[in-house]
Amino acid sequence: AAPPPAAAPPDDADATDDDDATPPPVHALTDVALYINLGDSVAAGYDATGNNGVGGRGYARLIVSNHADYPAYAPEHLEAVAPGVDFRDLSDGGTTSDEILEILEDSLNGLPASATGDVLVTISAGGNDFNDSIWTMVTPALTEAAAANVASNLAEMTTLLRDRYEDADSEVLVVFLDIQDPTDGTATIPAEFDEGFCEAIQNPAVAVVGEIVLANLGIMNTAIADQATASGALLAGYHDHFMGHGMTAAPADRWMSDDCAHPMDVGHHQLRVLIWELLSGEAP
Repeated sequence: AAPPPAAAPPDDADATDDDDATPPPVHALTDVALYINLGDSVAAGYDATGNNGVGGRGYARLIVSNHADYPAYAPEHLEAVAPGVDFRDLSDGGTTSDEILEILEDSLNGLPASATGDVLVTISAGGNDFNDSIWTMVTPALTEAAAANVASNLAEMTTLLRDRYEDADSEVLVVFLDIQDPTDGTATIPAEFDEGFCEAIQNPAVAVVGEIVLANLGIMNTAIADQATASGALLAGYHDHFMGHGMTAAPADRWMSDDCAHPMDVGHHQLRVLIWELLSGEAP
């Protein structure tokens, strides 16, 4: 069940949280029998109400089953278009790409041995590889090494799942998320945000080299994008989609929580919009 050619990009209204927008069409998603969600705290639905639990608003849960707060997507979720889909959430907060790969390897015996249809895989990896060390954030050589390692791990995850599930009757649809920039390209954030990862951004030493940090984030995201191409995966541009909706945005336009690291409910909805429209054949 190969995905259709991409349609023309919708207008700006379709790329916002305007729930009156026309919902995207569904194509190959009707054939999805198994959905595996891998990744870090973003994948785990942190700072979304209910996370990825039943009725939660994490992006993976919204892909499986829409929440009533988003009526335009009432018919646009896997349980609606692919009844009986098997959802396996292997995400874990705080994980690096090494740890996400290890979780997948350790979980293989617990996953179905085969699929009766297509397999959807979403992977959010790389943020902790970059953000967990200020030295990695500010040192291009260390960023390059981290980026290469993330790319290698993404390639291995994709290979493991394709080797297990892909055959003449089942396609493995893989989506990588890249890494968002909470500063909206400014290398700074308002002073009132000082919790969680915001505290690291507020560090005077980091502020002095902010432009280097942004350039190094670009190295990470380029590596993820290049690996998506090499692996035949789709790239969900979390970074670009959230630009202008980070910590510098007005409250009504902000999609990030006060910790500078995780989307709020509206942000997870936007990640679902991004991924769903990407998979359904329309650019967000």
